[in-house]
Parts: sequence; structure tokens; C-alpha cells
Amino acid sequence: ALRKSCALLVRGRFGGQPLYFARDTGGAVVVCSRLAPLISMLRRPFRLDVRRLAAVMLTATRAEFERTVYEGVSRVTSGEILVVSTVGIKALGRRPRPPPAQVRNAAEAAEELRARLLRTVARVTKGAKRVAVCASGGVDSSAVLGAAVAVARGASRREAEVIAMALDFGGPGDDRPYLEALSDSLGIVPIRLGPMEFALPERSAPHTAITSFAR
Repeated sequence: ALRKSCALLVRGRFGGQPLYFARDTGGAVVVCSRLAPLISMLRRPFRLDVRRLAAVMLTATRAEFERTVYEGVSRVTSGEILVVSTVGIKALGRRPRPPPAQVRNAAEAAEELRARLLRTVARVTKGAKRVAVCASGGVDSSAVLGAAVAVARGASRREAEVIAMALDFGGPGDDRPYLEALSDSLGIVPIRLGPMEFALPERSAPHTAITSFAR
């Protein structure tokens, strides 16, 4: 998000896609979701941060998450809000994480997890006429698909259409039988796509967002 001569850099409380930023020799700030294009665009030599690289390699839990393996290149950390301009960087604080659930046994934990999943799915699909879920038959995607169907069928005005899409291929112990059983239980017919149907054309490249603003 650009605001006149500055940029608002934000990451969610639970991380997600990374966000990096650095300054070039002219004072402009470059922001990118990937390190390699950012380094290439700045076109100036960057020294490796040897101590940071060693910390990444040797420890499972690392402090100073804002640092990267390149000196002068920073990362926006989880839940952080930064205003970056040619003048400097100002942190607007972090959004607090929700308090942990107060549960006493496995049954209460399962009910709390179910309630949170339903609330989350309802929030992100609010107002949608069609909802597509990529489901394999595994535990995670099955839970999301079940929640989406429950939310859609419980809509007050118009029932939303839930479309299940599955990457369909065989293999030892694959999840296709579970997806079949889940679909029968929910009363839906998934769209099954083979691996080749998911392939990108040869000339396509992964999307990378790069934003820069100058003094």
C-alpha cells in the first residue's frame, strides 16, 4: 500500500508469504516477496551476513527474525506494521495474538478447534456466491471443505455453491478413497484434475510482486 512518499508494509499475525525490503544507492526503497529478484533489481553488491547465516544453519529457533542472510536487506516479521520512507522506518506496533483457548480435555479442544475453523471459513467466504476448495482427502483439506459446506448450507439468504477440486493421481496409500467417502458424506461431486491439467505453460513464470518508490 503506497501512501504519498512512503509505503505501508504489513504481515499477518501468523506469517504467510515473506516480505523483504532494502535501499538502493540512490535512496529508493525496493520491496519484494522474494529475495533473488530484489537483489537483482538493486544492482549493487551485497555482503553475506555470515553470523546470520550461521545462526540459520545451526539453530532450530532463531531470534532477530527481521534480519536476512544479506546485510542491508530486512524482512517484515509476523504481525508487524512498518511505514517505510526515504526518511526512515517507523514501526506502528504489532497486532496481539488471540489468547489461547481455555480447554480441559480432548473433547473441549476438538469443539473449540471446530468452532474456530467455522468462524474463519465464514469470515473469508462472506458474501461469496461460489467457494472453491482444493481438497485431497487428507485431514486438513477435508476439514476446510466440510466447514465450507456447513457454512454455505447454513447461509441465511442464499446458499453458496461449494466446489471441491482435487489433484487426482494414484500412488501407494493415496487419499483418493478418503475423498470419495467425504464427497459421498457431504453430497457433492468433486472436480478431479490430473497433474498435467495443473501444469503451467512453458512461457509462464511464477508471479513475483516487486514494488519500488524513489525519493
